[in-house]
Amino acid sequence: MVAGENQKKIEKSDEAGEALAATIEARLRTGRPLAAREWIAAQERQLARQLAPRKPGPKPKRERPEATTQDQGAIKPVLLEPNRL
Repeated sequence: MVAGENQKKIEKSDEAGEALAATIEARLRTGRPLAAREWIAAQERQLARQLAPRKPGPKPKRERPEATTQDQGAIKPVLLEPNRL
């Protein structure tokens, strides 16, 4: 029975190893560090750079400046009158 128990332990460690390998591969693709949250937060403060993944979603829209009456390069429509014969 000892061999059966060892086999179960090996299978569990193989599953854990595969999960860890998948996590490492995912982080290699994104370039994000794989470490404790506290360590990553300390590195972010020290480097003044975002390292941890943030909430996914669309980027916030930037506000566009108000158009003025003197916009240069603006295309204005021209109304053409019909030809008079």
